[in-house]
Amino acid sequence: MFNPKRRKYGNKKTVWNGIKFDSKLEEYAYKLLDAYNVEFEFQVPIELIPKHRLNGKAVRKAVVIVDFVIKIDGKVIYMDTKGYATDTSKLKYKMLGWKKLQEEANFEITWLQSKGAVLEFVNKLK
Repeated sequence: MFNPKRRKYGNKKTVWNGIKFDSKLEEYAYKLLDAYNVEFEFQVPIELIPKHRLNGKAVRKAVVIVDFVIKIDGKVIYMDTKGYATDTSKLKYKMLGWKKLQEEANFEITWLQSKGAVLEFVNKLK
């Protein structure tokens, strides 16, 4: 039977200090980065394809919202926290990698799927 309150991928939206998070994992990463005094931007939209017209029809822009953008030691790290990767999210991150190859010399894209992976990654930043 269909349960309207259950999320498709099992994530649970949360709110902490007035900040809305898409999952408990995202909230955990935010708190950890903040506790370690790592400077970051949160939920940054990056346009992958601008809106345009194709054969006279309007095509919407394609955007990926990156959970965390961290600038450290001259490097830009695009970090996302997802327990489950959909085909759409995989494609958007491939497009993000291609776009950043054109724009930046020193960048990294990382996708973390567990609290342990987040903790290990943040420990490496320090």
